[in-house]
Amino acid sequence: MRYKLGLLLGFFFLAWGVAQAVKGHRPPAGAGTQEFPDPRQNWMTLETTHFRVHFSVGLEVLAGRAAAIAEEAYATLLEQFGEAPPKIDLVIEEGPDFSNGFADPVGNRVVIFTSRLRGADDFNMRLGWLRMVIVHELVHMVDLTQARGPFATLRRIFGRIVAPNAAKPQSFTEGLAVYEKFKTQGESRLNDAHTRMMLRQMVLDERFPPLDQTTQIYSRRAWPSAGLLVYNYTSWFLYYLEATYGPKTLRHLSDGLSAGGDLEAALYAVTGKGLDALYDDFTTWLPQQFAQEIAEIRQAGVSPAQPLTHRGYYAGFPAVGPGGIAYVHSSPERSGLRLFSAEGDRELVSGTLSSPSWAPEGRALVYSKLLASGQRDLFRYELASGGETRLTRGERAYAASYAPDGRIFYATNTSDGSARLKVLRPGAENGEEIIDFAHPTLPHLPQGASIHSLAVSPDGKRLALVLQTEDGFQNLYLLELENLRLTRLTQDRYQDSDPSWSPDGQYILFSSDPKRIYNLYAYRLADGQFFQVSNVLSGAFFPVVQGASLVFVGYGSEGYNLYRMPFDLSAWRPMERPSQLLAAEPAAKPLPERPYNSFALLAPHFWLPYPVVGGAGVYFQGADPIGQHSYAVIAGWNAAQGWPVYGLSYTNRQFPPDISLQLEGDGPYNLQRLGLDYSGFGLSYTRDASSPTLPIKHGLEGTYTTNFSWREEDVRFAARLDLQGGGYLREGLGSWAGGEAELSGSLRWGWPLPGTQAPGAQRVNLRLAGGYSGAFLVVDQIALGGPSGRFAVRGLDPGELVGPLGLVGSVQWDFPLVRVERELPIVGFVDDTWMGLFTDAGWTRQGFRYGFGLELGVSASLVGFQAGLVGGIAYSPGGLGPKLYANLAVPLAY
Repeated sequence: MRYKLGLLLGFFFLAWGVAQAVKGHRPPAGAGTQEFPDPRQNWMTLETTHFRVHFSVGLEVLAGRAAAIAEEAYATLLEQFGEAPPKIDLVIEEGPDFSNGFADPVGNRVVIFTSRLRGADDFNMRLGWLRMVIVHELVHMVDLTQARGPFATLRRIFGRIVAPNAAKPQSFTEGLAVYEKFKTQGESRLNDAHTRMMLRQMVLDERFPPLDQTTQIYSRRAWPSAGLLVYNYTSWFLYYLEATYGPKTLRHLSDGLSAGGDLEAALYAVTGKGLDALYDDFTTWLPQQFAQEIAEIRQAGVSPAQPLTHRGYYAGFPAVGPGGIAYVHSSPERSGLRLFSAEGDRELVSGTLSSPSWAPEGRALVYSKLLASGQRDLFRYELASGGETRLTRGERAYAASYAPDGRIFYATNTSDGSARLKVLRPGAENGEEIIDFAHPTLPHLPQGASIHSLAVSPDGKRLALVLQTEDGFQNLYLLELENLRLTRLTQDRYQDSDPSWSPDGQYILFSSDPKRIYNLYAYRLADGQFFQVSNVLSGAFFPVVQGASLVFVGYGSEGYNLYRMPFDLSAWRPMERPSQLLAAEPAAKPLPERPYNSFALLAPHFWLPYPVVGGAGVYFQGADPIGQHSYAVIAGWNAAQGWPVYGLSYTNRQFPPDISLQLEGDGPYNLQRLGLDYSGFGLSYTRDASSPTLPIKHGLEGTYTTNFSWREEDVRFAARLDLQGGGYLREGLGSWAGGEAELSGSLRWGWPLPGTQAPGAQRVNLRLAGGYSGAFLVVDQIALGGPSGRFAVRGLDPGELVGPLGLVGSVQWDFPLVRVERELPIVGFVDDTWMGLFTDAGWTRQGFRYGFGLELGVSASLVGFQAGLVGGIAYSPGGLGPKLYANLAVPLAY
């Protein structure tokens, strides 16, 4: 019975729900809300048999390669699934400064961002970024468009919103993409060293997550993250199914689901067992896959290491300096740069940061920060003052490393996903370009390479670089800064990462994954000898020398922490690194290009019947793949009254500012609204003729929204400010009759709860709203009361207080109750629960009233749909009694 309700949702899956269910990868915490693709770029199109490839000018070569990869993958997936969309829009977008992509089956598009900086931290990059992400998203497109039997007929009638195969757990969507990529390409996150490390640790702990915690994305606080479970972990579960029941198991399962079958019934039909029994078998099978590997590691001798930090989740980028060890830590509660020293472990600055590096004088740190725009720049933090200074602007800068003379060497991301190496000299305002890997000027430099990480030698004359080339190699290089001579030190399919130098400059230390196990390694410059430095059961990363110790990031049951082991050269094991050279992606055949034509791609995505009292109507929507134009239309006829029912919502994002137009009506009693919104500012005009007894009302409203945050030691704050104001008039009753204004916001803070290390989050919401109306009619004056709306006063009935002048204010304290994180009958998957205590007050000339009460909320998810259900009770002294209310709301993120 677990997913029978999901089958009903699959009959007419909401467009938004389908699009959200197949997000290829989630952006890191702190990423901005800027929309991608960017419709204002100069777009072009090339066409193949099964794809229209859209790309911005400058990405022609990348688009040609993408087209060739997509056609090859299309043929493979068509054979795997039996059906595929006849034509797909593939968008190649410069995008933000993190690796991402997504599939949108309702919009019939796949969007690929070109950035691949540090992609190996999260993905198996051995196929190369472009192939890896295209295949992943095409699996979504083919899988979620399967329709058999009556659903095939319904899909032909109503369009792409009919998606029965989408009514399944997210793990059977995202895990399937990871597994199919491994099955058809030989590489994916399934066999990546990070995933194997996570599973190996589970086997060592003899602890596996409950089944219901692996099936969907939710605001999980425990490690591993929900994303790792849904993508990486469950890909092994699907691997187990085909290893046990045959290579056509998932094809047969897809056939059953796409014909409207329930997941449990489909599994029984294919395997003879239900989901719970299969998961139990899987957790028995999984330890067998790692038993020999664990035994071999132990037999070779496990390196002794001492944990330094215990925060878990994610830690990285340790940098040793006179003030201690600076490192980056992130968790669902907070992210930022921390300093571990004899005085303790404290946060210096919050945000999504990477690659801290100590200034030569030891009084400051430079690092890269992900901004709200989705792009990165360099900042400098002064330890004495706590001040933060921005060093670069719009350079998309990352991987910073100080030289002894104060120069900062760093990488910048480019539009095609390659990188530039730059240097910022002391006192300079702009960085100088050293190498442009997109267009290298020297023949020995690899073209199209992305810089994963870098480190300056102790004498400032050389750089240790890890470059990721387009063919999927990620190897270690040595760059002589005087003559730009680049030497490739490794040449194999291992994913080398994060080099650092020994203090005497004789060794380059780095992490790598031979045998798909991350360990620490060293390269001796004098003779080119490689050494294995560590031998761990889980994984070891980011080596850096601190005196007689080697500090690194290790992995354990709670995630990543800082560790220390002796810096003992005599314990290192000499090793050989194989030299391997595989063919790069073949050069794509040039295809004719044409300017992008959005109007030719605006056909509706689907249509649905629209209920109309006394008649009938239809609803349909569409958008071009880039998003220059989008629309939704309602058209119907009220036969009982003899008038049309209509609605139009249209947004143009081609020219700044975005223009949004809304029009709706119901016969002679209609309302029209024209809205304009740009960069947090909004302006709208409304004409309301919905009342047959009142003169037509004209309204003008303006809005502004902004967010800001600050931090003080273990206490953090975040705030949101909303301003709204407007005025209106009635025809025949004079000029503008009044106005309404609202000032509202929220304040959030967090601190460690008793008995815990991680901060629990609580939130205070503050709201202040006021309005004035010079209207003659009471119906146009300020009305206070009710549980929702601009002038809500909980505990009062809507409109219980009315007057030409009105003021309301409220304070609400929200705090978490119990994190359930389990599936409950009927309700679905329950994530967390919270409680809110509040008081509201309102005043008009009729008097002053206030109310108080409490709210209970629950965050639930069913088949990928996430919603918050809030119920409350409010009482106002002088009223007739307590009032109950309930509504849906976006769940609070703690």
